[in-house]
Amino acid sequence: GAAAVSSSFKVTVVDDQQPTLDIADVSMAHNEQVHEITLPVTDVNGQIVEYTALAIQPDGPAYELKTRLGLTNYLPWYDNTSWRGEKWMQSDAGLYYYILPTGQIFQYFGGQVGQVDTSYYADPQSFIDAGPAEIPGLAQFVSMDGNVLTISPDISFVGSFNVQVTATDSVTAPVVDTFSVTVNNLGPVWGLLSNDLQVLHNDPCVVLLSAIDPAGDDITYSFAVNTPGAEAYALRTELDLAIYLPLYDNHGGLGQKWMQSDAGLYYYILPSGQVFQYGGGLVGQVDPSYNANPQSLIDQVPLASPDVTFTYIYSTSQLTVNIPVDFVGTFEVIATVSDGAAAVSSSFKVTVVDDQQPTLDIADV
Repeated sequence: GAAAVSSSFKVTVVDDQQPTLDIADVSMAHNEQVHEITLPVTDVNGQIVEYTALAIQPDGPAYELKTRLGLTNYLPWYDNTSWRGEKWMQSDAGLYYYILPTGQIFQYFGGQVGQVDTSYYADPQSFIDAGPAEIPGLAQFVSMDGNVLTISPDISFVGSFNVQVTATDSVTAPVVDTFSVTVNNLGPVWGLLSNDLQVLHNDPCVVLLSAIDPAGDDITYSFAVNTPGAEAYALRTELDLAIYLPLYDNHGGLGQKWMQSDAGLYYYILPSGQVFQYGGGLVGQVDPSYNANPQSLIDQVPLASPDVTFTYIYSTSQLTVNIPVDFVGTFEVIATVSDGAAAVSSSFKVTVVDDQQPTLDIADV
């Protein structure tokens, strides 16, 4: 009552409840266009939660595989040493791997270890140099408005990417969650497709041709002309092929047929029509019939594709092939159907025959 002594202590009230983030992976159709996820406005203690979202480029299968194997060097001097057209690579651990024309990757004495796109066989260094996949415009695929996360990939995109969401209540440390988004597409399927045709000279060429899209997307058709002989002539000329060497048939055990160029280089053609340079890898593709008769590739003469045009009527599924009046011979029609995200091609051959022989009726003299 006569004297007083004071002391003090502090009380700190902490929020030990961070915002909760556990977003499931998302799978959506490419024509779904918008997928929304509503996140909690507050945490369990009533604190307002703020969110940010970021789309992240995926690694890509080639980058993931070459990173997992530690591939560092392409060894072109070992190309085709086992007569299978293989191309050799080495890892940072000194292990040897090779890639086949099919895109299959094998470890030397270790079996198959992966599969990549066949384009990496044509250029193995691009496989060594492969980086994370780059999806154009990916940053615009994701947006955040308050607590609503919107995923809206481009209509033509099919594949996967990751989304990273960060949540903070301004009191506790931020919470980060990453999930994957997979955009699927059931591409178009041919329903009605023509077989090879034979038409008479100057007769109309009309075929029924149609496709469906299981996802209900609008589809478009495009058509092109291919003359296999023209491609074969271009390749034969580029390689300067001069001699067929039947004595070496199947040397290598893969059904190869061997040829030699004017410069003395050796090439072989497989039953698939793939043409390889000995020790140099794949150099071209021709019709498989040239494997059955390699001399016909050596003898191939110049051919020009006919000036064919196409008219397609959607309501009747009718394709009219407009053939020049002076054309007699064979060409290939390549039909492609697309839904904007995926395209499927097929082909059929059209043979135009002239059934009108010259007329000779000379009177006795």
